[in-house]
Amino acid sequence: MIEIGLLQGTFILRCNGARITLRPMEIRVLLALYCAGGPVESSRLVELLWHMPTQGSHSTLRTHIRRIREKVSAASVLASHSQFGSDPKR
Repeated sequence: MIEIGLLQGTFILRCNGARITLRPMEIRVLLALYCAGGPVESSRLVELLWHMPTQGSHSTLRTHIRRIREKVSAASVLASHSQFGSDPKR
């Protein structure tokens, strides 16, 4: 389960109870996706995130999304290991 919290200017993302630390632009990407309310074209996200997009903006967006996915995936794996009482270092 993924939870998003925004209280008193603090953005909190949790996956299965594990807190995920995000960079400021990763937070902006998630908020833009949330505000879109559904599927959104990458070109629209670029417009929302950059006042004056460059040729590299689409590639940069893909990088931020990849990093977010990696962090959520890692948190999910760690949470599943702790739920079963196994040691992820083994």
